[in-house]
Amino acid sequence: MNAIVAFIALTAGVSPAFGGLTAPAYASMTIVGMVAGWIGWRLIATRSRNPRKALSIAVPAVLVLSFVPDILLATLQFMPGATPPAVLALAVMHVVVVAIAVPAYISASRSLTRQTIA
Repeated sequence: MNAIVAFIALTAGVSPAFGGLTAPAYASMTIVGMVAGWIGWRLIATRSRNPRKALSIAVPAVLVLSFVPDILLATLQFMPGATPPAVLALAVMHVVVVAIAVPAYISASRSLTRQTIA
């Protein structure tokens, strides 16, 4: 899905020189984010008294915090081609990852629970 976001952004005029929208950059960061998210999800799910409530707070909070580097990038423009549309594409990628990861984590957590019970 992030490839589609990158394609749309590049087609809409974002400079191909913007490194954040290259496949190696967004693919590797997507993998890192999903692995970190899974670790956090499992830690909360296994250690919280009320994991549903904790996750309903943590997931949106982490998503909002994930925009901080994008805001800094837009403000400081420390990468070539960091135009507002380019940075917006990165922010959209964060939302896409969360929208895909959360249902995957829920499904995986249910599978783990069924295996533990069986």
